[in-house]
Amino acid sequence: MNDDDSTEDFSALLAGSLEAAEKTFAPGDKVRGELLAVGREDSQVALGPGREGVVATADFRDADGVVTVRAGDMLDLFVTSVRNDQVRLSPNPTDKNIAEDLKEAFELKRPVSGRVVEACKGGFRVSVKGKSAFCPISQIDIKRTETGAEFIGKTFTFVLTEFGEDGRNVVVSRRKLLEEEQARACDAFLAANPDGSVVPGKVVRLEKFGAFVELVPGVEGLLHVSEVAWSRVASPSEVLTLGQAVSVKLLKRETVDGRLKLSLSLKQVTERPPRDMSYSPRKVLLGP
Repeated sequence: MNDDDSTEDFSALLAGSLEAAEKTFAPGDKVRGELLAVGREDSQVALGPGREGVVATADFRDADGVVTVRAGDMLDLFVTSVRNDQVRLSPNPTDKNIAEDLKEAFELKRPVSGRVVEACKGGFRVSVKGKSAFCPISQIDIKRTETGAEFIGKTFTFVLTEFGEDGRNVVVSRRKLLEEEQARACDAFLAANPDGSVVPGKVVRLEKFGAFVELVPGVEGLLHVSEVAWSRVASPSEVLTLGQAVSVKLLKRETVDGRLKLSLSLKQVTERPPRDMSYSPRKVLLGP
């Protein structure tokens, strides 16, 4: 290596160092730095030549109060404030970071995890990455719910349907994801089971005109009263009970007003009983 090459390398390093030293930081910035020292109250992190940041050591303690990092560790942190050239950092994202993440999830239609905190007028308050979002009661599930008490305190996956005011107005839906999952399950079921297939199911609803049988989660078919048994049945409840496991034949599929309808038969998976020959008008007329 000649002197010119050495001079160019030194100049490049010097320029890089000066650029790093002059770099400005703002709340919400994501940074990566080396942990220099762990103190009782604060810890120091190297952010570049001549630049350091400060993290509250409490942010590195676990539930038992034990510090989980040590000097030399490389850390991904967030800038929380910049005052008098002191850069305060935290391993936890700021409101700005969370808002940016939620905006990205909204634009990419990326599902997010959220915990249902409480019921409110028209729906629920959901905590998503620590921010409050609203889920209309009609969007919490596919099935109709009256109070929604069974959802309180539970964590589900949601999709953002509205994002505004820098994250202060966030609306989420669980129903959309469930409908997409249901559609995939339905497509897979229909592809694997052509008309004429015999499939297992569960009776989920009884009506005078027939019974609805769930074939896979989200996929139901109608078992008309005329297809319940070979003998005449006035009501499906004479033969079936809610929750009963059955094997049914898939008779026909059709789309009516944009909705898939499946016609099923229970009697056609059983052998037709022979006719009762104990009484015959012909024999009575002819006599012995």
